[in-house]
Amino acid sequence: MDRGITCAGNLIVDQVKEIEAYPQPGNLTTIKAVSRTVGGLVPNCLLALRALDPVLPLEAVGLVGNDEPGDW
Repeated sequence: MDRGITCAGNLIVDQVKEIEAYPQPGNLTTIKAVSRTVGGLVPNCLLALRALDPVLPLEAVGLVGNDEPGDW
């Protein structure tokens, strides 16, 4: 890449759980939905840069785990 930005760091899969209500200490609540999204320094920075300039060349550098979230 001659010109652009390379971002190196962690790549994380965030597991987002939508709950019925925030429970009182010592109590439980119902999880209504579970979803995934990207997180960590690399995706967060690159998504923000992409929003600022859709044609800027961007590159990600990092390690991905050898597990189910890494495959996703």
